Amino acid sequence: EFGVRMIIDLDACFFSPRLAGERQRLCQQVQPGERILVAFAGCGPEVLQILSHTEAAQIAAVELNAAAVRCLQRSLQIKEGQKICPVEVFEG
Repeated sequence: EFGVRMIIDLDACFFSPRLAGERQRLCQQVQPGERILVAFAGCGPEVLQILSHTEAAQIAAVELNAAAVRCLQRSLQIKEGQKICPVEVFEG
């Protein structure tokens, strides 16, 4: 999605490609140096888009679904060498 690779387990997580435009709009709202909280992060499409397309200072993601958290963590591992800002993922 917009050049960002992500891991998604469609059996355990909700993901809609139709929300791609909304995720792009969210990225346009992020100002350089902002600290971002993504509640209900799911498998992390918003987190990954913000990480890849903004100059956010820090991102925190919160998600209850353990399978979705694993997907997000795996996606972040893929981006390990490309990360621009720190990302903290909280399960629960």
